[in-house]
Amino acid sequence: MSINDLATLFNIPDLHEALSNYIQHITNANDGYIRVLGGCHFASQGSQLPFTHLQVWKKFCFQMFAK
Repeated sequence: MSINDLATLFNIPDLHEALSNYIQHITNANDGYIRVLGGCHFASQGSQLPFTHLQVWKKFCFQMFAK
């Protein structure tokens, strides 16, 4: 599903900016570990992402094992 369609479906108006911010954090992390994520997203609206669509699962199943 396109990023814009997902943003509308889940009412996340800054989804594109949040994804861009996340990628910037990964790129700038020296050891690959993101220590801070969240808050306001200041990525420009025109920032390009290396993808245009996302796959989102709306259902999942837990399976618990007894000890």
